[in-house]
Amino acid sequence: MKQVTKDTKVTFALDKCVVGAREDKQTFSLDDIGWNGEQGNELNRFLTSCFDEWLSNHIDCGWYFEDDVEGDE
Repeated sequence: MKQVTKDTKVTFALDKCVVGAREDKQTFSLDDIGWNGEQGNELNRFLTSCFDEWLSNHIDCGWYFEDDVEGDE
């Protein structure tokens, strides 16, 4: 893995793989996302954690039963 600095840019991207769906992506400097000098495997873990947090803030999903009606118990 290349050596990085606080100014190194990283882009997080989400693509739904559906025709016509828009890719969502955002680019940050490492400084923007709170990088503390991690390199190698530690950098990989840091970026994975940051990406997971970014992803959870960009996806609204879940599940429900089709016949559920609000207020039914």
